[in-house]
This record gives sequence, C-alpha cells and structure tokens, in this order.
Amino acid sequence: MKPLLPRRGQSTTEFALMLPLIFAILFGAIEYAYYLGAIHYTNYGTFVAARALQANDSPNEAAGMVLNGNVTSLDNGDTSISPQANSVKGTLAWGPASTPGFNQVILNNMDVEMEVVLGPPECGYELKTQAPKLSQWSDNKMECN
Repeated sequence: MKPLLPRRGQSTTEFALMLPLIFAILFGAIEYAYYLGAIHYTNYGTFVAARALQANDSPNEAAGMVLNGNVTSLDNGDTSISPQANSVKGTLAWGPASTPGFNQVILNNMDVEMEVVLGPPECGYELKTQAPKLSQWSDNKMECN
C-alpha cells in the first residue's frame, strides 16, 4: 500500500482562489453602504430644504449645509434640490459611474428622486400655543401676528 501524498499548500491555494470573491463581497458591501448613506443625506437635505422654504429661508443654502460632504454635494451636480410651489424635490444622480468596478453588474440607473410636501405655515403652530410671545424665540423668519 502506497502512502498518501502530503497536501502541503492546499489551504494556500484554496485561499488564493477565494480571495477575489471575498474582496468583491467586501467592497460591494462598502459601496452599498455609500449608496444608502447618499440616499439618507439626500432625504434629510430635502427635508431641511422644505423646512427652510416654509420658514421663508433659502432652501438651497440650508440643504447645502447637509449635503456638501464626502458622499453627496450640491457643487458637483450629483445632488440637486429644486423648490416647487408647495413642495421641495431632491434628486440624487447615482449611475454606474458612481460605483467604479460595478459597471458590469449595475446595468440600470440607480438615481433617487424624493419630494417633501410643505405643511401649514409655522405661524399657525405658534399662534395655537398658550405661551406668550413664542414667536420671538422661533428660528423662522415669518411675521406672526
């Protein structure tokens, strides 16, 4: 009976074969986290812009404080805020070019559009309260009578 051949280096070979798959899963999870973060920032920036528009402030300036970061930016055009008559629309342009290495996997456009509809004016909230002169501590710029 012949002795079995030693299997030295088998685990190293298997690891070398699995390493690209491990890296693809790891970097795919990181890119997906960036995408979810960009959606979150765009959603919050749209909400902040709607809040500023309702308080008679600049919606783009308010949203710019939230959106000008590492993931989203109003400056380079991947995110846009457009005030409407009674709402604010936020758009996140996230195509295959935004995720390098995934052009073969992501064939569709992953752009996100969201809209925040304005509620009643904030003076309506302040006038219904029982506290005297509450509007002097408010951060809005509306004239409440």
